[in-house]
Amino acid sequence: MARTTPRDRPTRPLKGGQVQIEFDEIAALIRAEVKWRREQPDQKVFEKGDSYFKRESYALIRRTISRPGGASVIKAILRHSKIVISQPSYQENQFYWGLRAIDPHFEAMRFKQYLSRFSKQLLYSHRNGVPPIYLIGFLYQSSINWGALTLADCRKRDPSLSLHTKLYKPQT
Repeated sequence: MARTTPRDRPTRPLKGGQVQIEFDEIAALIRAEVKWRREQPDQKVFEKGDSYFKRESYALIRRTISRPGGASVIKAILRHSKIVISQPSYQENQFYWGLRAIDPHFEAMRFKQYLSRFSKQLLYSHRNGVPPIYLIGFLYQSSINWGALTLADCRKRDPSLSLHTKLYKPQT
């Protein structure tokens, strides 16, 4: 029997409180699935825990921020969890905030250092219009060394990668 992913759940119009409940439920499913996948040997790179976490978190955050009041849902979850984020601001990187809301205790990300890297990857993908199913392949083909990425590199390569500069505004 094939395992279903949180992304496979049917979408429906939801009100603010319902969006928050759905976000919490899917976030819990993502964390549980990442834990299960880490225990499975011999998985392809696209099916491993970190890849799954990025792909499903990306889908959930994109879906949430595209809904009316999505920003307030993510902020409310963080407030309820007593998590304060000073940098980056929500406008600079919604994915940083979304990842903290999905995994407030770093159960799925494992290391705090992953938060910045993953959020930059998700933001970059979002700004390039990458659908969740192609996320991991896109990141592999982007040829960016995310671990060694410095602020100067960010500014040279693509303004959307820099989280500590003025807001990136895509050219139209």
